[in-house]
Amino acid sequence: MTSETKRIVVVGGGVVGAAIACRIAEMGGRVTIVDKENSDSGASRGSLAWLNASSATDEQYATFRAASLRIWHELATRPKCPAAFPGSFLFSRRFGEPERRAAWLSDLGWAATTLTKSEFADRQPGIAARPDRVLHVPSEGVADPRRITSWLLEQARERGAIEVRACAKVVETGVRLSDGTQLPADTVVVAAGAATGEMVAHLGATISVGRRPGLAIRTFPVPALVSGYLEADSVHFWQDSDGSLLAGADFGSAKHAGNAERPTAEILRDLERLCARPTRLSVAEALVRSRPIP
Repeated sequence: MTSETKRIVVVGGGVVGAAIACRIAEMGGRVTIVDKENSDSGASRGSLAWLNASSATDEQYATFRAASLRIWHELATRPKCPAAFPGSFLFSRRFGEPERRAAWLSDLGWAATTLTKSEFADRQPGIAARPDRVLHVPSEGVADPRRITSWLLEQARERGAIEVRACAKVVETGVRLSDGTQLPADTVVVAAGAATGEMVAHLGATISVGRRPGLAIRTFPVPALVSGYLEADSVHFWQDSDGSLLAGADFGSAKHAGNAERPTAEILRDLERLCARPTRLSVAEALVRSRPIP
């Protein structure tokens, strides 16, 4: 690919669009990123940014996610990349029998093992829960949702990408903006999250992307509690380098998404119960976002 032969417009400046723009710019394409929002206002900002393959239940999807994670490992070696790989510790019932899930992931080439009660206690002394078996996936990680999208966009800009803050109305042989401006392109990449299907429907493409309201909370910093991403039946969370805890929940339906007060309180209660020492948590930030679900 060369800048003389490829003009590419990426519609959507969330983490997916930013990552695509970054990689295309590295390959020499002339990239324009179109997004009406800033990197703090979309679904990516309201994610827990768990980088994993273990939550996939379909073999093809798990293999795809594992390939993606290998690219994430490469990105994490770059200066100031806000991603790290301290591993996943999973004992939620949704993962099924830990030994079976570990064997399935390992057969796919994504190393996983199980920890005994004492092994888990040694790894996570700050956690009061002592499950009999824990699924451990050492190569999985997390990214800071406050910074990862802007970091990727910065990488793209440094390689010549251009950002346009506007609403993309029509995707054709290029992109037409809401003010009538036409952006010519050899290729258009639509990475608009839950709006992707709507944007390409007039082209005869059927892309099924659901919307699931989700809640992500960040606590005020507390002393070191957990290393890596941890998922129990009641809550899933990880601890950022500044000591804050990031935890989340899916809403059962959109009708509950307007009031995050009750689920936020439940998440704090569940987190405090998991602490091996008395810990009082308070919320620094609570974000509700409509998460795109393939």
